[in-house]
Amino acid sequence: KGCLIRGAGLPKELVDKYYEFTLHNYVDKNSKNMSWCPTAGCANAFEFDNVLPPLNVPNVKKATV
Repeated sequence: KGCLIRGAGLPKELVDKYYEFTLHNYVDKNSKNMSWCPTAGCANAFEFDNVLPPLNVPNVKKATV
């Protein structure tokens, strides 16, 4: 018995997958204060600032270089 400390002894891919799942779970459970970037393929999350008024951007498109 015991606990794992930062994935000790586990493959890096499994630890990364766990942290990704934990992040997604946290953002999804805090959806009143957080959201995922609406751009397709973007994995960034952001936290709402309740001090400033909401920003209304009807069509957000990813810039291409």
